[in-house]
Amino acid sequence: AETLTWLTEQLAIVDWSDGDVERGRQLFEKRSCAQCHGGRRGLGPDLAGVTSRFSRNDLFVAIVLPNRDVSTRYQTTLFETKRGKVHTGLIVYESAEGFLLRNSTNQTIRIEAADIESRRTLPQSLMPGGLLKEFHSSDFADLLAYLKSLGGASAPPATTAR
Repeated sequence: AETLTWLTEQLAIVDWSDGDVERGRQLFEKRSCAQCHGGRRGLGPDLAGVTSRFSRNDLFVAIVLPNRDVSTRYQTTLFETKRGKVHTGLIVYESAEGFLLRNSTNQTIRIEAADIESRRTLPQSLMPGGLLKEFHSSDFADLLAYLKSLGGASAPPATTAR
């Protein structure tokens, strides 16, 4: 299992100067990261500029241990229906009639308010653990290179004096 100790040991041996953006993009897609972190409509946070907001270590801790520090905005909600069905996901729409819930496989489920037996918020992320299983030293550098390439909110360009 991926633990903090495992991660610390892995990060210590990475040659960070050797990261390849294209290989990192392929890892990002192969591990299905793009499914939830694909920009504005994604379930998870937009990753543009993420490398300027988090230290390298904090970023990898968040990936390896996604349930460690979950923002309330990304906590999973569990609904149990009166027929005994259980649905978990993020609420993407809420009205007096019911909810639209998006689950970890990006399916949208409509739950009618009249059908709800119980509802509770879980202190967990929809993001699965184990995403970096079997990662090699170079994979960490590649993924970081790709995440850096996503850019983000940068300072406005300096105006040139006329």
